[in-house]
Amino acid sequence: MTPKEFVQLFHKEKSDLLNIYFGNLKNTEVGLDIESLNLTEDQIDIMKGIIDKVLTDTM
Repeated sequence: MTPKEFVQLFHKEKSDLLNIYFGNLKNTEVGLDIESLNLTEDQIDIMKGIIDKVLTDTM
């Protein structure tokens, strides 16, 4: 595996996780917790941005 392929796989994994968490909020514990906050669409976008940054920092 090349370094470029390694980075591409991490990028895909992060993207997949965001899609899982925010695609349908009822499908995961994280989604249910987010849904329970009764956020507006703008606030959900902000939350998605925060989780995106957390995943970036983690990976």
